[in-house]
Amino acid sequence: GVTYSWSVPSGAVIIGSGPSIMVNFAASNSGQVCVTATNSCGNPSVCQAVTVIAPPTAILSGSGEFCQGTNPNINLTLTLTGSAPWTVIYANGGNQDTITVPSSPFNFPVNSAGTYTLVSVVGANSCSGTVSGTGTVIQNPSPTATLTGGGSICEGSGQTVPLNIALTGEAPWTVAWTIDGVAQTPLSINASPFTLPIG
Repeated sequence: GVTYSWSVPSGAVIIGSGPSIMVNFAASNSGQVCVTATNSCGNPSVCQAVTVIAPPTAILSGSGEFCQGTNPNINLTLTLTGSAPWTVIYANGGNQDTITVPSSPFNFPVNSAGTYTLVSVVGANSCSGTVSGTGTVIQNPSPTATLTGGGSICEGSGQTVPLNIALTGEAPWTVAWTIDGVAQTPLSINASPFTLPIG
């Protein structure tokens, strides 16, 4: 009869015995898998090189804000390990899309508000990997400013008339204003409503 003796890289686990085995490389590096077949006629050996490819990883990070009605110019960051290029599937809400990433780190342009997550990553060697991280993009509503009020004052009296400015959106606001078409110093307003004394 013939007996078979197998050797595998450190950390690899031999499953089975005889002329055909399985090898679990989960905790192993690359190396040689060798078998020696022994019988009364001799003990020849043969080896086969096995390359263990680490699975890729992809991490998404970054955030940004843009104003409603504008074209956003926001880049999130993808940081990857493994062999380029990578195929990455990402999601924003219920929508998914696929991009090819040529290098790491990679600036990932986005143009919609939402919380971006990664679904999967596959490296150039077709190995699937793990994904993590999020990117958050916020759309801020366009601000509004409404001016109300009025009244009469006596010339030279030092009296003032309070005008009211009601604002929406995110503080602080910079408000440009005019008197009879003449530009005045812009107002820096931290809270709404704002009282503007005119005198």
